[in-house]
Amino acid sequence: MKTLLGIYIHLPLCDVKCAYCDFFSLGRRHEDANFWPQYLKRLKNDLEDKLKLVDNSHVLASIFFGGGTPSRAPGYVFEEIIGRVKNYFSGRTIHHVEISAEANPESFTAEKALAMFKAGVNRINLGIQSRDPEVLHYLGRIYSKKAYDSCLAIARAAGFTRIGIDLIHGVPGLSLKTLARDLQWALQEGVNHISAYSLTLEEGTALTTQVKAKQKHNLSQRRQYLHYQTTVALLTEAGFQRYEISNYAKPGYECLHNVLYWKYRPYIGIGVAAHSFVGDSRIAEPCSLTDYLNGHNQKIEPAIPEQDFHIGSVRLLLPQSLSRLKKIVNSETLLQTKQNYLKLSAQGYLNLLSGERFQYTQQGLLYADSILHELT
Repeated sequence: MKTLLGIYIHLPLCDVKCAYCDFFSLGRRHEDANFWPQYLKRLKNDLEDKLKLVDNSHVLASIFFGGGTPSRAPGYVFEEIIGRVKNYFSGRTIHHVEISAEANPESFTAEKALAMFKAGVNRINLGIQSRDPEVLHYLGRIYSKKAYDSCLAIARAAGFTRIGIDLIHGVPGLSLKTLARDLQWALQEGVNHISAYSLTLEEGTALTTQVKAKQKHNLSQRRQYLHYQTTVALLTEAGFQRYEISNYAKPGYECLHNVLYWKYRPYIGIGVAAHSFVGDSRIAEPCSLTDYLNGHNQKIEPAIPEQDFHIGSVRLLLPQSLSRLKKIVNSETLLQTKQNYLKLSAQGYLNLLSGERFQYTQQGLLYADSILHELT
């Protein structure tokens, strides 16, 4: 039986580290000339080691370059990694392998966009967050009006037809009018995927420290809910389908790579701080560039099948099947899950479909954390 597999590559450099970001990234406006050759060499060795963990049952479905800011990387990084992955999985891929890369407006030049497209990237996701300079200042972002105004046109000119953007709502100072204007701009520009995240204060970030010190305004739950309602209404009216808590897409433009995560499919991750899930194990690379380059402090832990299944499933609005859960839990646990689903269905959080399939409702997504706690 064939199993879809995704591959994630972490490219850690950013011009600056955003105040709200808790992902591993390194804010460097100018990198050392040896950085990318050295990092690419380690990526290739890491990839070779991780590919030993997959077998002929694994079929390549997606490649995802995340960060950091992948658009900071030179074109040859994409070319070499994509080439090696495709060569390894020759004859074992889905018909159209999704190859995504994240980008930020300030580093997404016409030259860089064309290099990424020629290397094989066929889906681009731009970290816009907002087009309001004051909101971006609150978030600790770099803002160039010229870059923000031209980035989507640059993507189209390079040949990209699958184009997504990230927006953040719930930000102090972001009005409903400005949020709606950002969404309308994206729709007019022909974007077919929008990730609309609600701002959260993550421990250890600069923003959390600034809010605690009263240097910046705290978040308002009411503002976040109003922004959420506006986003859902506008995108639904525009023909976008909400398929995950924070993700909306035109039909057929969902991000396959992320759906693989949420549907408890295997993936391998290469790069500093990258994670993998293959077989019965989860592998975490160190959150230290020095340790990663030297091959030190990798962590391997057993997966927790039932918990991991539910962590992903409660995020999705897509129809799902219990067939995967059947393979990883005993009959008693499966029976308890079915009973829990009956209860969730009666509460309006989940719809039971034919063939032991189920689908969370919009109301269910609002209470995803509580539902996850109940299921696990």
